[in-house]
Amino acid sequence: MKKLLILFSIVLIAFSLFFSGCDGCKKQPVTPQKPKPPEPDIVAKIGSEYIREGDIDKLASPYIPINITPEAMEQINIKKNEVLDEYVFVKLLRQKAEQHSITVEKSDLDMQFNLFAKKYSRTNQFQKDLKKWNLSPDEFNEKYMKEWAMSEKYLQEQYSQNINVTPEDAKAEYEKNPEKYKIPTNIKYQQILIMVPPKADDKVKQEKKDLAEKIHKMAKDGEPFEKLVEEYSEDQQYKAQQGILTGVTRDALVLFFTEQETIDKIFAMQPKEISDVLEGRMGFYIIKMLSKGEEKVLPFEKVEQIVIELLKKDKQEEIRKNLRVTLEKETEVIIYKDFRL
Repeated sequence: MKKLLILFSIVLIAFSLFFSGCDGCKKQPVTPQKPKPPEPDIVAKIGSEYIREGDIDKLASPYIPINITPEAMEQINIKKNEVLDEYVFVKLLRQKAEQHSITVEKSDLDMQFNLFAKKYSRTNQFQKDLKKWNLSPDEFNEKYMKEWAMSEKYLQEQYSQNINVTPEDAKAEYEKNPEKYKIPTNIKYQQILIMVPPKADDKVKQEKKDLAEKIHKMAKDGEPFEKLVEEYSEDQQYKAQQGILTGVTRDALVLFFTEQETIDKIFAMQPKEISDVLEGRMGFYIIKMLSKGEEKVLPFEKVEQIVIELLKKDKQEEIRKNLRVTLEKETEVIIYKDFRL
């Protein structure tokens, strides 16, 4: 009888442990293993294509400072992750472009090449990097910029097919929040002018633009704007007052710039902001915003085109996001490396 009671007790305990569970009996959650790359320097896989660490090093090179501190290294690795993320999307778009038989011209590659070169803050550094990588400009274009050009062409096709902003759309957007379209009645800014002679040929215009781009890079790198005005500005009218113009209205800017879009950009600048190189009536301008006067809401008729462009940009961003989600469902994407780790 005692043996039966002991056996019954053992069975009862076993059943109790089985159904109630215990720390030693519960299954621990399985941590998914990060996939290993086929080769050590591969950082991502997009369909059947690979991205290597050397690709990211090259594409992130414009953002690498000369003196690399531990703090700078952290920012560099964050930037490399951003570049990797962008390159993955570019490859997805390029693959789609190939499926749609999209082709690009040499002018498209040259444009992307120039855009990439402008990312460098140090003059001639891109040419030095190309030599270090043992790549000619044409080889760099074929390896990298062709993908950017094809992806951009495919994106532009998607925009043109899917974006249609009407004046009625713009009016409805404006009426929702007219305060959004406040502008200053006048502005105070500082300018550098590189003059272009009225009858200058294309070669002279390009030389003047290249000089303006060089000065712009120095300004962006922190060179004192007053010093650059003194050294480079050819605007004799305002140079004596450090290139400063005060109380400038939108109507007054028409004296310097022919394009309404350029005037809108200038009035949208914030204090201490430095503009891109702007083409105007007398040549190429670089502007630093100093202060802005009292603001007023512009009537819809004055901002209609601005509202339309803002709506288009919003729709473009939406298309980009949706397109990426769709393409990543169609094509396997594996990221092997996080540069921050």
